[in-house]
Amino acid sequence: MVRKAVLNCAPPGTVLAIGTDKPPAGFGLHADEAQALARARGKRRRQFAAGRACAHRALADMGRPQQAIPVGMRGAPQWPPGVVGSISHCDGLAAALLGRSRQYQALGLDVEIVQPLSRAAQALVLTPTEQAHARNDRVVIQHFCAKEALYKCLASQGGSGLEFLDVSLRQDGDTWVVTGTNTATNRLLTSTAPQLRLTHGEHWVAAVAWCQA
Repeated sequence: MVRKAVLNCAPPGTVLAIGTDKPPAGFGLHADEAQALARARGKRRRQFAAGRACAHRALADMGRPQQAIPVGMRGAPQWPPGVVGSISHCDGLAAALLGRSRQYQALGLDVEIVQPLSRAAQALVLTPTEQAHARNDRVVIQHFCAKEALYKCLASQGGSGLEFLDVSLRQDGDTWVVTGTNTATNRLLTSTAPQLRLTHGEHWVAAVAWCQA
């Protein structure tokens, strides 16, 4: 159900792999991947491995040879040449979305469980206009999830310093309109022209963002 819904909002030509937040039996990280977990324990180690397992499965589905996907700047995955992608995980779920760099400059994927965010947390994520239209927890998480996917997508396109309040989202039917709240962000959005789609189930929300090549 989750896989089908995320596929429906992913752009054409991308490859999606979804699993639980635990790596499959027998899966082992490459040495370069395991290096990033030197100080990690428990849940962090488990979800990292689950995300990498999904990414390796997606690479295989693309017909790409298996190789390490180490951690790069700001924790982002370092993809093999010719590949762009994004990894996300939350309680119970891990996923990876990959595409070819000749088709996409960047991809961003985020999956979140619908749960309440405190007023203080909302103020860090939502602009005042967004807060005024946030009718319930699902809408709040939709905005959080969409911004996470968007920022993952734009991080490699000059947006590594973006903050939650640098972007404002507005839903127009099935379309999500993205605008910057400052001149620098608007310039970035104009130059990259990211597209954004969301989908959701009863207890989760997923967002995919992409920039065409």
